Amino acid sequence: LQRSDGYLKGLLCKMEMMMESYFNLHYYGYGMGDLGFDSDDEDMEEEEEKIVEPVKEEVENREFPFDDDVFQYIAKAPRARVGWDNLPMEVLIHVFTFIRSSDRNSAALTCRRWFEALRHPQFLNATCFHFERIEVCDSKSPIQIFLDSFRHFTNIKLTRVQFSGQTAFWDFFGVHIREITFDNCALTKPKLCNIVGCLPNLERLNLIDCDELFKSWHPVDFQDMILCKRLTHLGLRKCSAFNEEHLNYLIAMAPRISSLEISKCLKELDPNQRVQILSHILRILKIYKHQMKSVNFSYTMYDDLFLKQFAEIESMSLSTISLSFFARAPIKDPGIIDVLRKHTNLIHLDLTSFLNLTDFALIEIADSMPLLKTLKLNGCWLLTDFGIGEIRRLRKLTILDLSDCDRITDDGFMKAIIDKGRTNMRELHLSMLPGISEGMILKICLTLVNLTVVDFC
Repeated sequence: LQRSDGYLKGLLCKMEMMMESYFNLHYYGYGMGDLGFDSDDEDMEEEEEKIVEPVKEEVENREFPFDDDVFQYIAKAPRARVGWDNLPMEVLIHVFTFIRSSDRNSAALTCRRWFEALRHPQFLNATCFHFERIEVCDSKSPIQIFLDSFRHFTNIKLTRVQFSGQTAFWDFFGVHIREITFDNCALTKPKLCNIVGCLPNLERLNLIDCDELFKSWHPVDFQDMILCKRLTHLGLRKCSAFNEEHLNYLIAMAPRISSLEISKCLKELDPNQRVQILSHILRILKIYKHQMKSVNFSYTMYDDLFLKQFAEIESMSLSTISLSFFARAPIKDPGIIDVLRKHTNLIHLDLTSFLNLTDFALIEIADSMPLLKTLKLNGCWLLTDFGIGEIRRLRKLTILDLSDCDRITDDGFMKAIIDKGRTNMRELHLSMLPGISEGMILKICLTLVNLTVVDFC
């Protein structure tokens, strides 16, 4: 019996080893004929291969210029298309409005129809092509590459760019350009006129840090002036070398001007020259007061007297004002109060770094500006909960920036913002506010259900 038990145990071990070997070989695809087993799997596979019908090729019934293997569900199955490229163009454009610019540009590479949706004016105008530290020449990159492009560009920015010789870039794309910005470029007055002359539909012209242009621009001759019939915005930033004649020339180029920006300028001038330039700016505003809609004097050196004279201009109805103030202002009846009382139809008001702004100015804003949608008070450190509470009366407010107003606490926000009826609020910037708690931020997010941007750090 002992021998028979040992014999049975040995036989069982051999059978287990053979079964395990059979399983392993079968799993990895080898035949089992050598071990003496009848392998019926190969016959079954041969029968299955005979039964499977050949895959039918898909009939192309429409133009599809891209290789879209991503739409193939299974490798052995017939190709199936989900039809996202056949959506109506109105639906595609509406979907693209919910995507940020970088993702929208990537999505447009999916197929030709999505790329056509990207060419909608709403999306093209939101894209800026920035050329930095290049040489504008037809034989050099990237201009050479852009000349072969089948897209057009509406907004171009040039930073530290060299202009060498003639180029067909402006003749080729100039008719499509609506806005152009020159930032610290090697620019001369003849070159500026040549470029602007190729842009018949130009609407916005920005000159940033272009003191070399104004220093070499003497004398100012009006005989060869280029007239830009559609130019409505002129922007000068970080410039201190221009004079009254330069301003007259640039303004005369734009007979339909409605927006003037002179920001971060006049810092390197002596007080007498600065007063002359500011007085000339006021004269320009008086001449074009009936068509002027937007002014931006942020971070430009001016005094309280300039603000009072600016408020005295009659028959000028502005919708956008941007001001900053660093000088001393009188405690009683400052110039900013006169400006706020004068322009009651404002939609966008930017008072960033207006250091002398007090709660009484906020009360005036709430009293006289029912149409206000954008209010930026970044860096107005004199504001307290008393003034912030008046914001509750601005029912159409969409964008609010109270960053770096360190005297504001939770009590002020409870009065100003926490309201379920404030459905228009989209952006709220509350960075660098030590008096705001995380609980208040949570309450704001739960109350203002339509917020898309909350800046809290």
